[in-house]
Amino acid sequence: MENPAKQAKNGVNPSFKLALAMTILQSRRRQKSSSSSATADPSSGINAAESDPIKWKRKAKQRKEEILRLKEDLKHAEG
Repeated sequence: MENPAKQAKNGVNPSFKLALAMTILQSRRRQKSSSSSATADPSSGINAAESDPIKWKRKAKQRKEEILRLKEDLKHAEG
């Protein structure tokens, strides 16, 4: 394990790494729970005949929401 001076020199912050890892794990748990609920409910609006532009717009919105959740989780973890 590196000493703290060397970690600071390399720009590696162990608490930041831990916060990031925790945020990623929480995000994965949310994704699993939301994907299982989406597949369980056929009336959730997911349609096999959904047009490509609508599908990609929905996916972009989901990615944006996930990024915002990750940023918020990171703020709380660093807090």
